[in-house]
Amino acid sequence: MHQASTVVTGAIDALAASKESTEAHRYSKLCDFTNLDLLTSFYFETEGLGGPRLTSLAYGYSRDHRGDRSQVVIGPLVNGDGIPIAHHVFSGNTSDVSTLASIMEDLQQRFGVAGSPLSRIEALISEDKLALVEGHGFDHVLATRLHHDEDVAAVLEKANAPDSSWVAVPEARSFCAEVAQYGRRFVVVFSPTRYLRDRARHRALCTKVEDGLIATLPQGLLK
Repeated sequence: MHQASTVVTGAIDALAASKESTEAHRYSKLCDFTNLDLLTSFYFETEGLGGPRLTSLAYGYSRDHRGDRSQVVIGPLVNGDGIPIAHHVFSGNTSDVSTLASIMEDLQQRFGVAGSPLSRIEALISEDKLALVEGHGFDHVLATRLHHDEDVAAVLEKANAPDSSWVAVPEARSFCAEVAQYGRRFVVVFSPTRYLRDRARHRALCTKVEDGLIATLPQGLLK
């Protein structure tokens, strides 16, 4: 058992030694300037703290609300098909802003992608992170949830104006409109299929709540 563990450890060390050259090769074969996705950092946890082989273990912010467990933070870079291209390992107490800055600097230095687009940056959930990306010269596409962004209301109002122009996107069975607001370009997408699905779910939820309320009323009030 000890011998097998030593072999596995040796194989991992060999892979780690060629990490940068392997990632550079994957990037050259699988990427272009339009299909890089920088995903939200994730983590794994294990028992114990520190140690010569796992120096990045530390207590930090846990998205799974497990601040009582030590963790290692990993920032992955994948191509448009979801194939891993590179990854970065950070101490478990590293903030998202710190990981984002160092990852972008590494992309610029190793892959020469300064000024080229990152097609999705899920970690961007605040204005300071967005400013960080723009400051590094990266073009980007950022998806936002309607109920999480108050500024989106003004964009939707413009998109619904009488003079707005909607374009059909048959392959996606949807329509889109481009809106300029706050010095940025917004693309509003409307999906009839999604609309009908959400409408049906809303009606079903209202019916369920209504039935629940009726069941709590005294029988005499229902006559």
